[in-house]
Amino acid sequence: SIFDAGAGISLNEHFVKLIS
Repeated sequence: SIFDAGAGISLNEHFVKLIS
């Protein structure tokens, strides 16, 4: 669960950088 949360945040930041 902790790993999933961290991975979700990393993915979110990755997509934010990709879009912007």
